[in-house]
Amino acid sequence: MDAPARALERMARSAERGASLLERFEDEVGMERALAMLERMERLADAIEDMHRSLVEIERVLVDLHLRVSSPLGRLALTRRRRQAGGEETANPAPKAAARSRNRGG
Repeated sequence: MDAPARALERMARSAERGASLLERFEDEVGMERALAMLERMERLADAIEDMHRSLVEIERVLVDLHLRVSSPLGRLALTRRRRQAGGEETANPAPKAAARSRNRGG
């Protein structure tokens, strides 16, 4: 038997197995019930897609909100002073440490 004939034979056996599976499925579950279940699954898939789109939109809004809120906060005078004070402390900690040790009597 040549390769195309074997392939055709395999396809015929697969089709027979598929038909047998559908018959058993129809006997055990019923086509109406199976179709109803498939329709519910399709609605569920649509709902999941809608939720995903909503979550992406929420994420976009949160990023936009973060940018709008954090940008003006960075321009506040108090925030700038804290940054400058923090930068001075970390940039040159030795004089302050020496001043503290002098105040303690050491």
